[in-house]
Amino acid sequence: MAHLDEVVHPDLPSDKRAETLAMLNGSFGSMSEEARGVWANNQSNIALGYLLLIAKAQGLDTSPMLGFEADKVKMVLDIPAHATITALVALGYGAEEGFVSHRHDVERITTFR
Repeated sequence: MAHLDEVVHPDLPSDKRAETLAMLNGSFGSMSEEARGVWANNQSNIALGYLLLIAKAQGLDTSPMLGFEADKVKMVLDIPAHATITALVALGYGAEEGFVSHRHDVERITTFR
């Protein structure tokens, strides 16, 4: 909460900025640090999804991973002990072509109204 003002766009008019800061403080100020951490960890999955989509759009292959030993990853990559590692993503160009997607067509699994 100490850096809340850093997440609000600096070009907002001062009244909107104050309103936004009050709303954020109201939403997150009463949460415990642990609860805010859980919320942030869940939100990071949105960023992860965009990373995977953008990488594919740039012609890169990805493989998101779970099941790693976070403490060892932190040690190898010199990440502070207090940081939470939500996922790892292998990112690059595949050595082999791989399989054609076997997923259902968008039209089969969605309805746009």
